[in-house]
Amino acid sequence: MKELVTLPNGRVLLAGMMLTRERLRTGIKAAVSVPILRAILSAAIAQMPFDEDFYLATYPDIKDAYYAGRITDLHEHFVEDGYLEGRLGTMPEFDAEFYTTMYPDVAEALATGELTSAFEHYVRAGCFEGRCANQAEMEAIKPWLNLAEASPTSSARTLTPSPAL
Repeated sequence: MKELVTLPNGRVLLAGMMLTRERLRTGIKAAVSVPILRAILSAAIAQMPFDEDFYLATYPDIKDAYYAGRITDLHEHFVEDGYLEGRLGTMPEFDAEFYTTMYPDVAEALATGELTSAFEHYVRAGCFEGRCANQAEMEAIKPWLNLAEASPTSSARTLTPSPAL
């Protein structure tokens, strides 16, 4: 899919999703065309910070695929696949004290030598598990958790930062 970096006029977007402003305000759920949803997500993800060097250094599988020519554009990969796979596009603002306090299983694994770095845990597993790198990130996802909890068809559990390894 060609990278979409802007959204169309709101009326056009709503019409494409067969929604009205009223339905958007009052409805609990709506059937949305997957291509339209994918385009909206891609437009939002494309605006996120992205660092090619970080992406290559952090994900050896991406680095191998890039140098083998299977991935030709790293940012496009992040927008189309990487973000939805749970990959980070840039170095997170990581707070090791917050992380080990919030996730005592990580602190214990560090103490026993099972893990060597809280940051490494976050990048390799924690972010995929929905754990937060810092307090500000945890506060930023609260509105999303509230939306998920309010939805009768959604599982908030999938968005809840997990304390398990």
